[in-house]
Amino acid sequence: MPRYVDVVLTGVQSLTHLVYASSYLRRRLKKDKDIEGIRLLVLPTDELRASFGDNEIRGLLPRDERLSVVMADPTSSWWRTVGPDCVLLSIGAPGTRALSRLLQSRWGRKPLVVVVDEGLGSYGNLRSRRAAYLRKGGAEPRATVRAAAVAAANAVVPDVRWSLYERRRKGWVVHEKVAAEFRRHLDDQRLERPTVVYLTQPWVELGAMTPDEHARHVYDLRTACEDAGYALGIRPHPRDDPARYGDAWIMTKRSAAEFDRRIARADLLIGANSTAMLNIRAIHGTRVLRVTTPGLTRLDATLSARQHSLLDALLPPAVTVAEVGSRLPVG
Repeated sequence: MPRYVDVVLTGVQSLTHLVYASSYLRRRLKKDKDIEGIRLLVLPTDELRASFGDNEIRGLLPRDERLSVVMADPTSSWWRTVGPDCVLLSIGAPGTRALSRLLQSRWGRKPLVVVVDEGLGSYGNLRSRRAAYLRKGGAEPRATVRAAAVAAANAVVPDVRWSLYERRRKGWVVHEKVAAEFRRHLDDQRLERPTVVYLTQPWVELGAMTPDEHARHVYDLRTACEDAGYALGIRPHPRDDPARYGDAWIMTKRSAAEFDRRIARADLLIGANSTAMLNIRAIHGTRVLRVTTPGLTRLDATLSARQHSLLDALLPPAVTVAEVGSRLPVG
């Protein structure tokens, strides 16, 4: 008998989150041949709606005649329209508010709960999540309460975890179905000269560097690259101020760094520990170089052991700024 499935998508704050979710939907459509149709109810966050339109959101989802997309108003009674065959698809952690609504409308029957990646944070623990919330401007005690709630929900609620990275007996491996979904959206931009791309982080805003220390850091990187015959492109973090980089080549673009062919095909990608650095290396096989400074030691200490393990498995050992010149590709 043909089946119709409702999938409720929560927690999306960026385009990369949509790609994680899209990879699960594509796999479900391909694997479950008895599904007649999937209705995807997207409950957009304020961050998503403020940055991207409905067409951009739909453009990252599978183009399949069996998939229909509904941009639902989170303040409406959307749960009353959900059928008996239901999946709660959540970014990073189970959407507890959406789950409670579904439990109420389904007389306590739990939907299938699938949790997909939010990035490096998905591999953290209570302590690392709390530190991340504080770095983003959160305050106590809310940061601790929020981190504890996420940790507890992740420990007991999910039925399926759909992640880019999987830890097995022999170490970390990359989930090819998820990686392939990212590669589907690689744009057609090209580089016309040998290029090193610097993925920045908002170090000044986070207190890891003073403005003067940061300016010196960038100057040293740029000098090392140009002395070796490479242009240095700057890809600012969303929370970083592009004006901070003066006349440097700013590689801004509306979409995510993981979709930018100029970055994926750069001669070298440099930066510190970050989701973008890790993903681009894993998805596109880009040559990367981790660069550290004394000011980052405190921030790196807040990462969980699992996050450190993942980073060290897929990225090369970190070097200092002074060592960058000797690590640049030759020719």
